[in-house]
Amino acid sequence: MKQALGFDVAIWLFLARLALFELPRRRPGDEPARGEATHHSWAVPKSNAGRLDRSACRPGTSRGIAGSLQRHSCGDARPARTDTNRARAATSFVLQRDLTVAGIGNFCLIGACSSLGQATGVDAAPPNLEIRQMRYGTALFVALGFAIALSAQAQPAESGGPYKILKTAKVGGAGGFDYVFADSSSRKLFIPRGNRVTVFNLDTLASEGVIDNTRGVHGVAVDPQSGHGFSSSNPVVMFDTKTLATIKSIEVKGNPDGTFFEPATHRIYVLSHRAPNVSVLDAKDGSIVGTIDLGGAPEQGVSDGQGHVYIDIENQNNVAAVDANTMKVTAHYDLGEKGGGPAGLALDAKNHILFACCRNPQNMVILNAMDGKVITTLPIGQGVDAAEFNPNTMEAFSSHRDGTLTIVKENSPTSFAVEQTLKTMVGAKTSTLDDKTNQIYLIAAEQAPARQGQAGQGQGRRGGRGQMVPDSFTILVAGK
Repeated sequence: MKQALGFDVAIWLFLARLALFELPRRRPGDEPARGEATHHSWAVPKSNAGRLDRSACRPGTSRGIAGSLQRHSCGDARPARTDTNRARAATSFVLQRDLTVAGIGNFCLIGACSSLGQATGVDAAPPNLEIRQMRYGTALFVALGFAIALSAQAQPAESGGPYKILKTAKVGGAGGFDYVFADSSSRKLFIPRGNRVTVFNLDTLASEGVIDNTRGVHGVAVDPQSGHGFSSSNPVVMFDTKTLATIKSIEVKGNPDGTFFEPATHRIYVLSHRAPNVSVLDAKDGSIVGTIDLGGAPEQGVSDGQGHVYIDIENQNNVAAVDANTMKVTAHYDLGEKGGGPAGLALDAKNHILFACCRNPQNMVILNAMDGKVITTLPIGQGVDAAEFNPNTMEAFSSHRDGTLTIVKENSPTSFAVEQTLKTMVGAKTSTLDDKTNQIYLIAAEQAPARQGQAGQGQGRRGGRGQMVPDSFTILVAGK
């Protein structure tokens, strides 16, 4: 981000300098304007403190925008323009002073005047510039507008780092999509697509099959010990992760969205924006153990494997702490103004650190999982919808709809820094970690321009984009 802004500033300086040098100057033999001095120095009113008196820099006459002449005066005398080379040198000198360091003087945009502070050590005021044609008068404003536009596009800006896109596979297929899940134990990648779950080999990205009849599916969770997988659909489909055969269907209440496995109790948590906010299933037999009221709409959940569960509540701007054994909420960690709309959540279980990734403001709020105390915040991309933490590399990942992946390095339990912003693909808002290869998997598809009143395919409550381009669905693999 800083590199991109620095580049924009450099362009601004170059274009501003170019615009001013293009202002017409008198040719040798031109007569000085009335009242113009014929020497090459100019008087500078000073205050008692010895500084330049900026009150002497005042607007002069003007014919308005329609006219092509605009004057400003600095004091009562101006440099002669009869010597073209000296006028150019004076103009160049003034421009270099005005664009040196912000804060040392006032820069009058159309050849007006400039007063310099003590930082320059220059006891002089600039010459007046006479603008004869409107196009020259607006040249600098065009340069400024161009630089501002570049600055607005600086986010997201890719930054250098150890990660890159290692592989992309355009697998195509119809149907919307939301979450993606990598099962490191079975070496399978599960991607929900509307009313089915498509399955790919985690290493080759070759298709391995389909799990059908998963109506409105959003995600998949797996218990690696029992080898049972569960779709966050209604009904929930319980399946065998090796054969992909359906074991049973489980009717649940609410509207299933995200899902995750809780290893301490061997239970599956199915999240819902509608009450009940969590349906808890036994991963061994698929029975419903109970439900949990979170007091808001959950997005993503994590477990420390020791009986502590954390779930971010998107519409309440907090993280709910849950006792996995009693299935009761023990606390809500308020994010305050540091992060709103948390949609991604990751956990460093060893050091008890939570990474709450938020949409507005676009921050990763890093907090203590034991008491909810905020440690720090770091900027992320736009439209986050998933987050992961890799204990092997001590890095947190946040994936965004704007086509970026933010990678945060945990240097210590109290020191964190954005390590890299990796360009992925527009729409790649969800991601998953393969903790055996330390690679991140993302999914996205090309979108046609949205028509008025049209919601994109599979976009659900977050519509607003056009239809998905046929057969453009892509899997991306990021790694070192």
